[in-house]
Parts: sequence; structure tokens; C-alpha cells
Amino acid sequence: MLRTTLALLALIPTLVMGTSTCASPVESEDFDDVAEEAAEIAAVPKAMIGTFRTGRPEVGQPTVVTFMTDGTYHRAGVVACFAAPCPPVEENGNYTVWYRDRGSYVSFYPDTDRSLENYQFYITGNVLRMNKVGTPNWVSLLRTESGAWCGETPDCWLQNLPTGPCASNWYCAQNMCKYSCLPPDPEE
Repeated sequence: MLRTTLALLALIPTLVMGTSTCASPVESEDFDDVAEEAAEIAAVPKAMIGTFRTGRPEVGQPTVVTFMTDGTYHRAGVVACFAAPCPPVEENGNYTVWYRDRGSYVSFYPDTDRSLENYQFYITGNVLRMNKVGTPNWVSLLRTESGAWCGETPDCWLQNLPTGPCASNWYCAQNMCKYSCLPPDPEE
């Protein structure tokens, strides 16, 4: 119930901004029916939780996407760069999953001033395919449990990572979730 309420509240910026921030393979006026859209917000598929990475980074496409069980995400992407060093652009925020016209979509609500972004997606096994709505390019990202992203230790817990071989826990070191039967090294 709380997740549904939060998902509906997440639609408020879209309603205030109108349809100009959303592009869709269907006609944009189809997105005006608020009641229909709110009814189509759904629970996050279990297969979507975790970290996905691409092996072939392209400008404008996400290279790392992490979906967590609390409705938050982390995303990194490559931007056009004219002088080195060129680190990826990273952002955190909230996301919602919704379905429309036999398609699965995810809306990203960044913590920054950046605007809402909608992506169509589908998951097959450990592969997440995403396409920014209104663009022709799809990106394939592979689930990487051994290279799961984290900003802090709770991020590891929110990804439903598999239990290790001993009675220990996941912890975060250098933005990667690690599992050890020994206590974490305080230097990491």
C-alpha cells in the first residue's frame, strides 16, 4: 500500500510538467489519461533488482544501472568528452515501473535538477534491455552480482544479493559490494 502511494506521488511532477517531458512510441496525447496511467503502475519485477552493466559504453547511454528494493536507483553514463579525464556522469534518485500497451517502462526521478526520464525495458534472464523513450537505440546491460555497485553498505543489502558461503554479510568497499567471511578491512 505504501509503495503504491509513493508511486502515485511520484507521478505528480509529470502531471505538473505536462506531457512535454515525456516522449513515447505511442501518441503523446495518450499520456494525458491520468487515471489510466496510475492504474498501470506496478510492482518492480524481482528480476530487475540488482546491478546491470554494459560492456560497450556509448555516449548518452547508461553504463551502470542499479535498482534497489526501496525504490531507489543509481545510474552512470558516458557523456561526450573533449578533454581527458572523462569520468562517467553518475546520479541517484527514485524510480517507478509501469506498463502500457504491452510494454514495460521505468521512470527515473533524479535527486538532482535533471528532469524525469522514461525508458522502455525488458528482461530476459540476466540481460536488461533499455531504450530511452523517443529514441531508436537500445542498450543491453548484464546483471553483475560479483560487481554490484554501492555507495554505502545498505545499498548491497537492498539488491537481494545471494548469501555467501558463511555467516557473514555484504559490505561496501570502493563502490563495489563485497562478501567476506572475515570482518571488512577498515582500510577499504
